[in-house]
Amino acid sequence: MDFDHNFPTIGARFRGTHEFARRNDFMGGFPNFNFAPGSRGTVFGSILLRDSVAAFRDVTATELGEPDERDLGARFRACHAFARRNGFIGAFPNFFHAGEGPGRVYGTILLREGVAEFRDVAASELGNPDPADISTRFRVTHDFARRNGFLAGYPNFFLADQPGGRVYGTILIKENDAAFTDLNSKDLFPQVFGAIGDKWLELGGLTSFLGMPTSDELNFDQDGKVRFFLGGTIYFWGDTGAMAVPNNTIAVRYSGFNCFGTSDGRGDDEPYFLFGVSGPGFQNATRTRIFEDVSPHSNVADSLELFRGAPVGIGIDVTLMEHDSGDPDKYRSFVERAVNEAGPKITEALTLAPAVGQVLSIGARVALEALHDDIVDALNELLGTGDDKLGQQLIHLTPKQMIVLATRTPINDLGGVRFRLQTGLFDGEGSSYKACFDIAPA
Repeated sequence: MDFDHNFPTIGARFRGTHEFARRNDFMGGFPNFNFAPGSRGTVFGSILLRDSVAAFRDVTATELGEPDERDLGARFRACHAFARRNGFIGAFPNFFHAGEGPGRVYGTILLREGVAEFRDVAASELGNPDPADISTRFRVTHDFARRNGFLAGYPNFFLADQPGGRVYGTILIKENDAAFTDLNSKDLFPQVFGAIGDKWLELGGLTSFLGMPTSDELNFDQDGKVRFFLGGTIYFWGDTGAMAVPNNTIAVRYSGFNCFGTSDGRGDDEPYFLFGVSGPGFQNATRTRIFEDVSPHSNVADSLELFRGAPVGIGIDVTLMEHDSGDPDKYRSFVERAVNEAGPKITEALTLAPAVGQVLSIGARVALEALHDDIVDALNELLGTGDDKLGQQLIHLTPKQMIVLATRTPINDLGGVRFRLQTGLFDGEGSSYKACFDIAPA
């Protein structure tokens, strides 16, 4: 059976429940995987066991038979088999471990004889759950236990197909020195504190798109803080508050332009934009199509993705061209050459953020301006060879700016062109244009 799709969150739930139990004078505990809205946010059903019911032991991998750490069912079966060999009625892993190789040990909660009962329960009595659906297995086992006068129960993940049908190995815990309680996300993960913790709880804690925390709170660029979760990231600065980024991914997309006035000369314009994009480990050069018959006061919506990834900062060099008889791809290739040649200089200017890697912070501005100058020089070589340059601008977005734009900045709409960021005015040869961009979680 493949349990990997649930494993990280399930292991974290067990660890959080165990640590809560230990902080509150219980020997250990486990989640029953029921949850419901409550006055303290979403609460999660939890079973807490006193030392009269259970014993804790670090059991070596060898004693457990070297179960696959990623196979949750194998972990439970190994713990149960170890318990039976050593005079206990059953056991479950708390999902803590320490050491490596032959000395690796796994935290194990062992249930004493007399406080629990082992029973083979027919699949039909449990509602015929999917054997690989971990959370459902726990919920239906708990419900069966309650219907039959027990405090709680959990599956030991043994099963057998018998003449009368499939049965599931089940441990049923009596009322002796055990307690049922509802725990919220903060009870389970008290280390998620402060503004980042408050934001996590506001979004729903474990039930939010973020899910469980996967890192400590870390220092980040520009005196910020960051914490990673299974489904995203929360960033914090004192002047912005906490901001959540799903999947820790932001997309930057050119979304069109506003023309307030065309260039000198007869007739409408035929503009296009060139983009040179640079960031940590990322260089790209691209262009828009040629927009025909653009007259004053035109607003043209478009869509061209320039970047998709973690908010680590990017530089975007934007050039506005007026098409006459030149080849736009020739100009784009000159931008591409400049971007690629500037790569080592950009890399030297990167800042290292813990657990994040390299970021393009405020200090990289000088390197980006050098790239901008290189692109200016490259395009100047082509002046008079077909198309006209109406202007060139550099946009530098730090990680903080990317996150604020994506999560806090309202979207604007001018003539059907939607944007969160605009360039300054391009005004070469009497023209008047602004390029527009949308920055959003992806």
